[in-house]
Amino acid sequence: ELALRGNELNRAYKLDGFGSDTITFLRVTAAHSMLFRPRTNVPWLDTVRVGVGLTWLHGLRYSSVTASTGELLTTVYTMTGCVHQVQSQADGGDGFGLTLGGSLPLGPRLHLDLVLRDPIGIIFWYRNPRVREVSYELKSLDVPVFIREQRLDSFVLHTTVTRPGAATGTKLPGILAFGGGYQASKILAVGAIVNLPVTSSSANSIPALAAPLAGLQVKLVPTPHVDVDLSAGWIGQPGPADRSEDALWGQLLLGF
Repeated sequence: ELALRGNELNRAYKLDGFGSDTITFLRVTAAHSMLFRPRTNVPWLDTVRVGVGLTWLHGLRYSSVTASTGELLTTVYTMTGCVHQVQSQADGGDGFGLTLGGSLPLGPRLHLDLVLRDPIGIIFWYRNPRVREVSYELKSLDVPVFIREQRLDSFVLHTTVTRPGAATGTKLPGILAFGGGYQASKILAVGAIVNLPVTSSSANSIPALAAPLAGLQVKLVPTPHVDVDLSAGWIGQPGPADRSEDALWGQLLLGF
């Protein structure tokens, strides 16, 4: 609004909601699959393969903004403002996750897949949990003083207070994925996937970790020891002020 319309004097501009969250963790998963074989008279059910994966989640760093308020006011003579943030932080933790999946072959080259990832997935942050409060205050600033000082940071009062906090938990977003793959030849395979969120966002969830909403993959195996994967997808997630943000995503993987 400031960029498009300019500054309106004597109006207090709200600076609420500023901040970003940071989370770093390792995911180690052990999985196993087997043929369904329900012993019925439906032949295609005997070709369905089902599997389950158990995941250990090791948290390395966590920082989340739990509250952020502030305002900016410009008068004819001075400019004042302030921003106050409360952050929940921790240096490590552990958790677990669960993945369920199934695959249905439709002939020798085509298969359809269904995966439910992290319907249960949570990290408990218990290493050095703390609460950090950060405040920035713009003291009364006027043009003559600014010209004389010529340093904006000399007018900004920065304070930080850190105190011990309680252990907390963050939920990983559950994803229901529908996919399909086609083996065109011995060296070429293609696939497509569509993801749907299955858990609603809450105060301790991590919506930014959700997988791309849709994606395509091309896999090349030129030799038995080399694997090339090219993937691209579309990501959509909540942005500032509850607006949706869309972006394209891609990666190139080379395996040996």
